Amino acid sequence: WSLRTASVANAIAALLLYAVAVIVDHADGQVARLTFTESTFGEWLDVVADTVVHAALVAAMGVSAAEASGRGVASLGLVAAAGVVLSAALAKVLPPPDTGWFRGILARLGNRDGFYATLVAFILLLATAPAALPLLVIVVAVGSHAYWVARLVCLAAPRKTARKPK
Repeated sequence: WSLRTASVANAIAALLLYAVAVIVDHADGQVARLTFTESTFGEWLDVVADTVVHAALVAAMGVSAAEASGRGVASLGLVAAAGVVLSAALAKVLPPPDTGWFRGILARLGNRDGFYATLVAFILLLATAPAALPLLVIVVAVGSHAYWVARLVCLAAPRKTARKPK
């Protein structure tokens, strides 16, 4: 909600709330592991909750970008949110990418650092160039869909096998 309102102060509040949510998310996972109370349900609940938060963030960015720039890009936030959901689902059910430079890039992209960078970029653009916010939303929408498409490509690509010495 804080991110959706198109003000710099509220966007900063959204970033801080997201940081707190990430800390709590990590803490609850650590507590579950330390107390041997991990469960398959808890693992899936964690993924679903993370996905809802990330999808809501990018959807809110679309609404806020539309309000700040005066351009109708709110629906692009929903397109980006759909990409986030597809990316999270495939990251959860597909095997991790094999080694290799492309697969290594995908592994690094599949973490929360991108959301921090996106939120910081959003705040900076909101403060200095609100008319450029639709471009950021487009980049997020394209990137979120590119990630899950690339994961499928990795799955379909032939895997190199180590040669056995003769």
